[in-house]
Amino acid sequence: MGSTMDYNHQLYLHPSDAPGLLSIEIEQKGMKNYMLWSRTMKLALLARNKHGFIDGSVKKTNYEGDLHKRWDRCNAIVGSWLMSSVQSDLLNGILFRSNAYLVWNDLKERFDKNLLSGRVREIGNEQDGLYVMYSQKGKGGTTQKKSLAVHPDVDAVLWHRGMGRALLTILRRFIFF
Repeated sequence: MGSTMDYNHQLYLHPSDAPGLLSIEIEQKGMKNYMLWSRTMKLALLARNKHGFIDGSVKKTNYEGDLHKRWDRCNAIVGSWLMSSVQSDLLNGILFRSNAYLVWNDLKERFDKNLLSGRVREIGNEQDGLYVMYSQKGKGGTTQKKSLAVHPDVDAVLWHRGMGRALLTILRRFIFF
């Protein structure tokens, strides 16, 4: 581990890359600021060449020998950066994750409630001003079509593009139909 590593390498750690020293000035507080927090964190990690630890492209299995130890160190640093930017009452779900990728995905799964991402995007699309979802019923694979009008208080164009947010009551009806 004493060998010199190029500063562009994803496993390179600058002397200032220490636990808790990545400050993004935004504390992750759950759904209310997940999008802002995640974008800011992605930019900060990209600037330090550590984005691959959260998107899954920098895996321990990609390295051998002493680089395994370097990966462990980098992963621990990135994990500490993530955890130090999360509100303390949200740490329970991520504290014992084995790597930064799992921490990131746990937070994303819990708090990224963009209606056109994840499960909702997979099961529906916009048609003639309505959000249409398809569900499979029964063993024969019969498909049912259900549609939902966007609430009048929500800009339909923004909502369909995934940039807006629907009211929680709509989301409940939407997911549990």
